[in-house]
Amino acid sequence: MTKNDLFDRLNDEGVSNDAIRSLSDEEYFILLDALEAQQVDEKGRRLKEQVSLANTKNLSSVNIYNAFIDAARAKKQTKLSSDEAAEQQNTPVKIGVVTASSRDPFEAVDFYLGVFQQPNVEVVWLPLTPALQQAMFVDNMGGKGCDNLTRFRAQNNVFDRERLYPARTDMQRKWCEDEALRIETLSTLDGIFFNGGDQSKTLAALTTPDGQASAFLTKLHTMWRADKLIVGGTSAGTAVQAGGFMNNRPVPMLTSGNSKGVLSSGVFAIPPVSQRCEDENGCANRLVENAVTIKPTGGFGLFTIGLLDTHFSERNREVRLIAATAQSSQQFGFGVDETTALLVDAFESGEKVNFSVIGQGGVYIVDLGQGRIEESRNGADGKRAIAGMAHFLPAGSRGSIDGDMLSVTLLPQSLPEQTALKRARINVVIVMTVYGEITLCVYAVMVVRPLGSLMVPYTY
Repeated sequence: MTKNDLFDRLNDEGVSNDAIRSLSDEEYFILLDALEAQQVDEKGRRLKEQVSLANTKNLSSVNIYNAFIDAARAKKQTKLSSDEAAEQQNTPVKIGVVTASSRDPFEAVDFYLGVFQQPNVEVVWLPLTPALQQAMFVDNMGGKGCDNLTRFRAQNNVFDRERLYPARTDMQRKWCEDEALRIETLSTLDGIFFNGGDQSKTLAALTTPDGQASAFLTKLHTMWRADKLIVGGTSAGTAVQAGGFMNNRPVPMLTSGNSKGVLSSGVFAIPPVSQRCEDENGCANRLVENAVTIKPTGGFGLFTIGLLDTHFSERNREVRLIAATAQSSQQFGFGVDETTALLVDAFESGEKVNFSVIGQGGVYIVDLGQGRIEESRNGADGKRAIAGMAHFLPAGSRGSIDGDMLSVTLLPQSLPEQTALKRARINVVIVMTVYGEITLCVYAVMVVRPLGSLMVPYTY
């Protein structure tokens, strides 16, 4: 029985969808987790999700994952002397995967282990979760946090996982009790990859409950700066990389909301609402509908040149990124399309940053360096206009940022046929969208010339 089958049965028994949506997050996930059945074969062995990168039909996806593996292999070589590199050229590259972005991080493991499983690649799961971080924090304070991992999981709306994933919960217990194991495992990695879901959960998995970088995150930064580790992620695993400081201002992490929410209410520097608010339109802590939220202090702080957004063209997030970039007084914001990767080469804030775009779509760049923000009020009504530059870089493009200067090299001959929104074939985009009494106008010159202009006027 699937989740939808369960809800259909509840409907048949007189439990309405409104009643299901009215459940608190705790009640909702207790219901799902307690009724989840372990799937096993005829010998009682847990069935595993099967993934085959070699048989994936979307070549852009394959190329992106392979690019990550190749980069990890290159990092492995940099850690070896020339003699060692020759001796170990056939030894596996080692990649760690973190599934902390998922509400149920144990369920997501099979997919990411499978994605990277190929000859000469050793892939391991790192059981980092918010619950683990909370338990370790209590242990370090003299309490018995590791003895209460089940309770901490429940505080994060993860229930009954010992029954379904006993080996993985046992592994997490060992990680909780042994800091040396955590750091030694990280030290052996050539690459680390973060999954999609909720970036706030991933950040909580690598920072202490009082907001400080964990020993694991500190070691990750050290290895990354020493060019010994490639760091990647998808969706939330991309968004969480933003942080640090640019132009003496913190780079925030986008956490929730959409462009319509910006137009109706703006950008809020508060924790995001429950994922159920976006997925099912039902939750207990709703803001103004679809309101955009940011974490002002940012995420991991590996990507320091601006905000990061994902699922970009597919979810029409241009206005969301423009408004969040403006509100945080940052010059740059980067929106990455699905099945697309932004490859970045930089280790310290303030250094020249080189980047390239690969995959199926492209990367949208907001540049407010020469822009301005104008606001006016008439009683309770207000208007705000954001003016600046916008660029869309299709796959194959390269660029750099040196200080406040963005340089771009477009390669139009390599544009894929299915570039997101067919922007590669457009000279001028003029879009007018009306939401009730709110009007959005975006004027932009895209792709054929790398630089364009934009203006976003809206009322609030």
